[in-house]
Amino acid sequence: MFMRGDWNNWGRDTKGEMSLVDDFTWGAQITVNGFAKAKFAPFEGWSKAYGVHPDRELLYNLPDYDPRHETFDVEPYMSGSEASRRWMVERGLWSQHESIASGAEFAKELWVSSSCTAEAPLCPVPENGGGDWTCVGFTRPEQNMSWCLAQGISGCTEYAENNQSPDMASCGACSCCRRKVTPDLSGLPKTCCVLFNDLLLNYTVTSDLSRCAGLEQSMHPEQATVGAQHDVTTPPLVTCPPSPPAYVAPTPEVQAAIEWSKDRLEFAERDFAEHGLPRMASVETWHAEVAYTVFVDRFANGNVKNDLLNIPDFQRKELERGQTWSLPRWRHGGDLQGLRGRLTYLHDLGVTIVVLSPIFANGRGEYHGFCTSDPTSVDPGFGSAELLRDLVHEAHELGLRIVLEIQVNHICGEGLKYSAEPNVDDVGRCVDQFENSYWNSSRGERLSDRDRLPLSLGGDLPLALKHPSFFVRCGPQSSFRPEGHAFAEVGEDQGSTRQAGSLWTDDAAGQSFRFNTLDVGFQTVYVNMLKWW
Repeated sequence: MFMRGDWNNWGRDTKGEMSLVDDFTWGAQITVNGFAKAKFAPFEGWSKAYGVHPDRELLYNLPDYDPRHETFDVEPYMSGSEASRRWMVERGLWSQHESIASGAEFAKELWVSSSCTAEAPLCPVPENGGGDWTCVGFTRPEQNMSWCLAQGISGCTEYAENNQSPDMASCGACSCCRRKVTPDLSGLPKTCCVLFNDLLLNYTVTSDLSRCAGLEQSMHPEQATVGAQHDVTTPPLVTCPPSPPAYVAPTPEVQAAIEWSKDRLEFAERDFAEHGLPRMASVETWHAEVAYTVFVDRFANGNVKNDLLNIPDFQRKELERGQTWSLPRWRHGGDLQGLRGRLTYLHDLGVTIVVLSPIFANGRGEYHGFCTSDPTSVDPGFGSAELLRDLVHEAHELGLRIVLEIQVNHICGEGLKYSAEPNVDDVGRCVDQFENSYWNSSRGERLSDRDRLPLSLGGDLPLALKHPSFFVRCGPQSSFRPEGHAFAEVGEDQGSTRQAGSLWTDDAAGQSFRFNTLDVGFQTVYVNMLKWW
């Protein structure tokens, strides 16, 4: 095993050989000035090397439609070796001397320092030697130029007034600018013991040299000048940066749907304000609340005139024939008007939260409502948007909060079906692609259409959701056959396969279809639809 870094000119001055000190554990003494980068390599060449996973924002960080995304501290939502190390240290599970390595092709160099810890610099090192100045938009009431000047250096960000110099040209015409702070990487020479376990891929950097007992120091202090020029006898490390995320701008059709959803939401906010109804804030904690879940169709029938407005075809036929074979699956007439008349009853029970089963438009007329077709309208068998508004207002007057149960991962509708017969191999490749993208991509990256099936979108869905990119389109679960086995035969010990099949395939009966919740356009449109309520 070899350890190469800034202190030995990446193997040009010394090979950086490590010695076996325990089972699967290699050790070396190194001397560094301040912070230095390094990698472990199992061979003299660079055919394989171990570094650390780069920091990246996890999927589903605060999205663009949430106004807090401009100022939200994303640190709790970071992934990568350093973020994981800090999480473990903060909870007392690791010491500051321990971390984890990675053999991934995109792994970057790890840090060691004269403090003899595995900690990276407190602030990330800007690329290209320094951070560019960027514009600061004042998004909160307290933000103005006085605030900007008072910030100075805050954490890892420097704020300053735009002096119109060439150095600040990247800030444009903004009056307040910011850039990433370049950390000080210097320090006094210090010899540390570095241990690397090539089985578990964890490593330790410590000042306790006895843990490397019997090992010769890989480099002496007088040799520790970072960046010194020497004759090259071994090819230097060439670090290829990972390809930038292939972000895909929305198609004109998707962009139109996004703008429609935003305009609709803004109109709703204005309309709500014009009606003068008070807004009931959410509670600070839900632990002390008493929730009552109402299955709307089976709770109370307040309006018999809407009982047959949206019933399933089989119920209509049985009613015509005077048969009741499927009575348990019939709609029984419960509606929002019936619930409205029972609010005082729920209040007297001591209930503080009323949770409604799904009430949105349901193309098949199913009583349970769990296969929504149109989240922009209320199922006519349950009532109307105006009735829901009155119900919520009256509930608030009684101190009751209303919670709507929603479906965000799938949708149903007449005519919604695959326009080509699913191929088992294509389904498997599509599931693998989505599973890989879920764990290894950043928000907004391109997802190939290869192996995804064409989908006929039918007539029940609202126009804003009729975009192929909004659906996974891998095929029904019945066509997913991992390693040649039916999905139903996948055992509990194959958890990741079971999870992938559950997440990225559609209902085995072909009645519901999965949304592509990784798609940024879908996230924006669907959330705006739900926020409208």
